[in-house]
Amino acid sequence: MKKIFLAFAALLAGATFANAETVNSKGDIMPQWYIGLHGNLPFASSSDIQSTNSSITYDSGWGAGAALGYSTRTGSFMDSFRSELEISYYRNYADRLKTPLGSFDQNGDLNAVTYMANLYYDVPTGMAITPYVGAGAGLARLEFDDGTSSDTDNTFVWQALAGISYAPDSLPNTEWNIGYRYLKATDPKFSGIKSEYEVNNVEAGAKFRF
Repeated sequence: MKKIFLAFAALLAGATFANAETVNSKGDIMPQWYIGLHGNLPFASSSDIQSTNSSITYDSGWGAGAALGYSTRTGSFMDSFRSELEISYYRNYADRLKTPLGSFDQNGDLNAVTYMANLYYDVPTGMAITPYVGAGAGLARLEFDDGTSSDTDNTFVWQALAGISYAPDSLPNTEWNIGYRYLKATDPKFSGIKSEYEVNNVEAGAKFRF
């Protein structure tokens, strides 16, 4: 997995700065590289604990992340695509443990750090408002901490994203966005028992081009 991220980083770096600025639909010079920041309100789905007929439900939590991105400029339809490397953190708070014997209060946190390679498509509108869709894949480090002990697992994770960006004339080279993010990990294991990790996110963020 590390080799994949290194190869992707090399691909980004290989896109030289010879064409590092371009003209957007309003005639302004917009750099191709950007740093993105986002904050999330994650809603984790209940986690079925396989082979135990039990599940854990979660309250909403919080999340945040940062990304380094590059907008393609080839003079073709590919100009609507951009790629990025992203690192994010998510935390959800355990609520109830549901078992065949009943439902009980459950202490603890479900935490995730994700390392993602993303590809976006920005829908051309010729205006300051731009809808976008995207998808990504990478590695997640998950941790469940019940207050007395904790366990971690590293697993494959993927995500799908959609939203709207706004580029105000008053703040050149900046874009603000609101959107939705679906995040799912592949069968994490805690203490050797398979579980689930699936999160629906509402998010807001900004991109700063340079």
